[in-house]
Amino acid sequence: MRSVFEFIWKVWLQKHSISTKDSAEYRAEISTSGSTIHNKDIARIIIDEGSENQYETILNIINRRDGIVMKHVANGGAVQDRCLHIAPHLLGIWKDTDTKLNPKIHKITIDVRPTVEFRSILKKVRIDLLGIKGHGSQIDLVTDVSTRRTDGHITSGEDIIISGAKIKIAPADASDVGIFLQNNSTAEIYKLQNRLIENKPSVVIARLPALPSGEYSLSLATRYSHGGRNKPLKTSRIITYNQTLNVE
Repeated sequence: MRSVFEFIWKVWLQKHSISTKDSAEYRAEISTSGSTIHNKDIARIIIDEGSENQYETILNIINRRDGIVMKHVANGGAVQDRCLHIAPHLLGIWKDTDTKLNPKIHKITIDVRPTVEFRSILKKVRIDLLGIKGHGSQIDLVTDVSTRRTDGHITSGEDIIISGAKIKIAPADASDVGIFLQNNSTAEIYKLQNRLIENKPSVVIARLPALPSGEYSLSLATRYSHGGRNKPLKTSRIITYNQTLNVE
């Protein structure tokens, strides 16, 4: 029998502020690193799904649609599409009709609610708990950009997104820092060239070299320091990903 679950949310648990020494409480943090798409990506997906329209035409229509929605709601109207109901919303207390808009107590914003169709899709989401997220340096997730898979599959010669905490490769020109893949069978080590597409404390995007098929272990060496004046550490810190990566 086919499972009712068709979608996956990758979730970390973070210790809640109400936790005590004797009783730990956790809150869920959904991992969305590397999974945000923009209008240009949506237009490309429409093309890939078989649209005969030109990419530029589709992107222009999507962008113009967004502009119409924003202006309509800003003018006090509501918008209903397949995904969301968007309506103007005003926060704050009004004592009487003589009260003037005060930015200190009033806030002009919007109310966004999923539609019935969207809520029915959300019923098909299953949760994949990744573990308890710490506060130190760590690699949380590796995403294959070409396939969007996060199950350990990576594609030779393509980009990967490494998400985590305090993982920025720094100093970028230092010889003892970088991203390394070790073949678990041959023990051969491949260092990813420091031509990083993105290099931030929480996400690093890098291109894989040509890799033979097999299982790999990923580690990251950096002298990035979060404290003080961001002065680099004297020696590099090694951060290892706890999941085996597989090149098919």
